[in-house]
Amino acid sequence: MRPLILSLTLLAIAGLPLAAADGPTPKPKPAASADDDDDKPAPKPGGGATASGGGQNTLRAPVFEDVSSVTRNFIDPDLLPDTPNPITLFGDGFWEPGTLQNGRITPTLIVYGDLRSAYSYIEKPDVGSDTDVATARSRLTLEADLKLTATERFHARFVPISHGDQDTRIDFRPEFQETFEHSLKPQTLFFEGELDSIISDFGGSAQHDGTDLNYAIAAGKFPLELNNGYLVSDIFTGVGVTKNNISVPWASDLGVGVIYAFHDVDANAGTGKPAAGDAFSLLGLHGFADAADLRIETSLLMLDVQNADQVVGGRDRRQYYGAVSFAWLRGPVGQGLHLLGKMGDPDVTGNGALVVYESNVRLTPVYVDGGAYAMLNAFFGSPHWNSISGNLNQVGTTFQTDNLTGFPNQRGDGRDEAGVALAVQIKTLRRRLHFIPEVSYVDDRSDANNDTTALGMRINYGFGDRYVLRMDLRHFIPKVGDSFNAGRAEFQIKF
Repeated sequence: MRPLILSLTLLAIAGLPLAAADGPTPKPKPAASADDDDDKPAPKPGGGATASGGGQNTLRAPVFEDVSSVTRNFIDPDLLPDTPNPITLFGDGFWEPGTLQNGRITPTLIVYGDLRSAYSYIEKPDVGSDTDVATARSRLTLEADLKLTATERFHARFVPISHGDQDTRIDFRPEFQETFEHSLKPQTLFFEGELDSIISDFGGSAQHDGTDLNYAIAAGKFPLELNNGYLVSDIFTGVGVTKNNISVPWASDLGVGVIYAFHDVDANAGTGKPAAGDAFSLLGLHGFADAADLRIETSLLMLDVQNADQVVGGRDRRQYYGAVSFAWLRGPVGQGLHLLGKMGDPDVTGNGALVVYESNVRLTPVYVDGGAYAMLNAFFGSPHWNSISGNLNQVGTTFQTDNLTGFPNQRGDGRDEAGVALAVQIKTLRRRLHFIPEVSYVDDRSDANNDTTALGMRINYGFGDRYVLRMDLRHFIPKVGDSFNAGRAEFQIKF
């Protein structure tokens, strides 16, 4: 068992790439970065829609790539390796030569994913602690697509060497310990497709009495992200229906969707700890529109109690959320504004609001290879704000949550605090090497009064069509307790 664990968890230290597949690889849209949170939708190979998108933006918020390549994932996707071809188990190969299947229903099973291995070292992370923490962890992610037609599929995500939120690991300090985790339970499992295609593929008609049935649907346990992840960023069990490409004079694209989730709505209920998986339900509307150089996203959601015995405060914990996000690009300057609010739950959390501003400017001409960007993001949260399951990962690198090694970050739920992050992103070596220095500050207005300054440096390097190397160095200066350092290195193999 020990050789297996060592081989998996020390890849980040060894950094030995596996042999690439023979033959040239097509150049689909670049893969998601190693910064991506595990709860975010996994991209399809070849740059298809997200796992919650299906090519029709089902339950998919607008991606604010035009606002900034640094505020979204804090790394320009063009700098990363192109996605390698997925593994075809049966059916039509993905961008491969050969004869395609006949008929409308053409079952195809493809598998893709990545292996992430990371090592982190944290210097005295707790107040009053004299023990450093060092750990190496690995996570294997397998994405399986059973494509029935060009628009319908079943999708499942597996993390076979993890169990829940625990990954296969070696803890070096404070005590040496090896742990091999395993599970075959799918992390996501859902169906998505278009209603008119489903009807026509089974012999019906896509038009009924002149009614257009061009509705995208998703059902099962699927990832959902709303308002750049500030309001919702999680995996829920439920159903969603979206109408896209609505024709209006003032927008080039308009979409409206209905969301209902009845299980796993358990992240930030305002109770101070996660609630049981069936404690809450989520019901709401979501819309987005593209108008000239402006992108708009809106959400109206109700977080309801469906099992009062599992919730502090019982049946009266119902909360209502509203959010609107704007993103626009003018020349070298991109900006974003997110306004979020909640009402209800008067006896526990009460009404609250969160405001987030994002901006970046390109510092070099567009014809310069790579180039440089400057980024300034800021947020302000009221004392009673709590999101449904959102986070502040997009504010900056020092705010991003590392679900693999537990690497420390700025306190970032937005409740009773304000913060700012200033960074520069420098791209070189044909835009595959990034240097991202950052400084951030959080004004903690809660009773803890623990204002914190953080200094960070991130280095990303993508090479080949399969490999990403990422390194992080952070220095935290809290108002309460001693300052401390942390370092992290991750090696990612895509397949």
